[in-house]
Amino acid sequence: MTDLEGVASIGLDTPVRLQPGVRWRIEAKPEGIELRFHNKTVAFPVHVSDEVRYVAKRDEASFSPRSIPGLLDEPGRLVLVQSLVREGFLTLS
Repeated sequence: MTDLEGVASIGLDTPVRLQPGVRWRIEAKPEGIELRFHNKTVAFPVHVSDEVRYVAKRDEASFSPRSIPGLLDEPGRLVLVQSLVREGFLTLS
């Protein structure tokens, strides 16, 4: 199953990790942050900045949406991870 096919099946305990070899950077903006990788930019509101930074700094270590620290609720963590898999930043472990 490819990552795109598996996005809908991602649950709170599904292990994911950064795509191997992905180069990224985060830029802070007044309205939030931008995650830049693979010649694309994904913008996030300021209230998920800590969670996005945590995900990006995991290197290639697996984690689950439930394990992401911060104030974002579990449904929000799930949406964050699903969107980053869909964008190609994360992959299923």
